[in-house]
Amino acid sequence: MDVAIRSHTASYLGYIDCTTWKPIKSGMLLPQVGLRVAKKMVTSMDDAGYSNQVGYPLEQYGFEPVGIEEDLYHIMLDHKLDNGVPEWADADSSMALNALGGSGRSASDVEIILSDTRFDYLMSSHSKALEILGLLGLDKSYLIDAVKSKMNNQLIFNLRFKEGTKNGLPAPENDAVLFSTQLEFTDSDGAVKCFQVGIKFSPALHQGEIVTFF
Repeated sequence: MDVAIRSHTASYLGYIDCTTWKPIKSGMLLPQVGLRVAKKMVTSMDDAGYSNQVGYPLEQYGFEPVGIEEDLYHIMLDHKLDNGVPEWADADSSMALNALGGSGRSASDVEIILSDTRFDYLMSSHSKALEILGLLGLDKSYLIDAVKSKMNNQLIFNLRFKEGTKNGLPAPENDAVLFSTQLEFTDSDGAVKCFQVGIKFSPALHQGEIVTFF
């Protein structure tokens, strides 16, 4: 693609691979239309109660704009970039974890755990995906350290609540709050491989348990 564009566009200077963090990301402004939920588009809302402040033609394409207070939208729903400055994101992650019942502590303070049983299950049930990623035989302590390094950079997203069930029936004792983080590994050819890790969060203990890959 780089060669094709360069040969057809005199003003083209090149591209920067932003799959992982680079200093230029701290200055990037990426537009985000909103958060799509079925036929609703959740956007920030100004003090007068107007959503979709940019004026995207949402209704024209069958979407119903739904506004959320601007400060809350940017903290909870806006995109996050790994800007390489963990301290800047402390307040962000503290407020995000508060939404899951946290105590106001940041993501960098979360203790990450992974039981041997769960690790063995993940290695066996996701063996195909791990093989494609070149991560088959991944060391348990390495995985925990990799997740912790992302937590230290406050890179958490997809905060969610999952209702517990047992034998197909509601079981509140199995309710769980979760969030995700993305891990990046560079293979021997220099290609970046990414996958997401699901974390089950215990607000009382400020502890996160690795429960799934995807």
